[in-house]
Amino acid sequence: MTLKRFYFDKLIPTPWKNGGGITREIVSVGDPFKWRVSIARVDTDGPFSVFEGVDRTIVLLEGLGLHLKSSDGSVDQQLDQPLQMFAFSGDLHIDSRQLGGASYDFNVMARRSAGRATVTIHRKAFQVSPVERGLIYIASGQWRLQGQAGDANAELIESQDGLWWDRCCETLQFCPVSVSPAVEPALISVSWSAA
Repeated sequence: MTLKRFYFDKLIPTPWKNGGGITREIVSVGDPFKWRVSIARVDTDGPFSVFEGVDRTIVLLEGLGLHLKSSDGSVDQQLDQPLQMFAFSGDLHIDSRQLGGASYDFNVMARRSAGRATVTIHRKAFQVSPVERGLIYIASGQWRLQGQAGDANAELIESQDGLWWDRCCETLQFCPVSVSPAVEPALISVSWSAA
């Protein structure tokens, strides 16, 4: 297993074709992708891209949020709370309306024929059991990574950064580090398992 670090300020911003925002891709596995994780900045109202055969999960990171509504009426969802999560089918035609200025969203996509992604938000110490693929994103605060043996030189991961891996073969322990009483630590974990 190799843990691959990423840093938000080093992720390359890619403008959307419709000019409505930018995406910073963290990881994309396969062609076409089986599993993809990114961070998007939504700048204007407009349609979400359709991804047939893909399950999607988004988490509001920053901003006042979005109102999502599908053309068939099956989705009518407002995301207006920090770290609010919403899962939906990429097959749907969804329009997004801003609730007040640009918003940053954490996005996970998993192709149904290839596997399933599980997205969880953590605020306390937790363990990641061995999974085929996984990712950790620090939404706020600082977190310390320790291996199964509890390495004294554990790695510190800052807010907006994270790591991902293929074929994890050991248990990983993540612990929040208290920096300020005003900052509540939060971490988003993604685990992917093959179909």
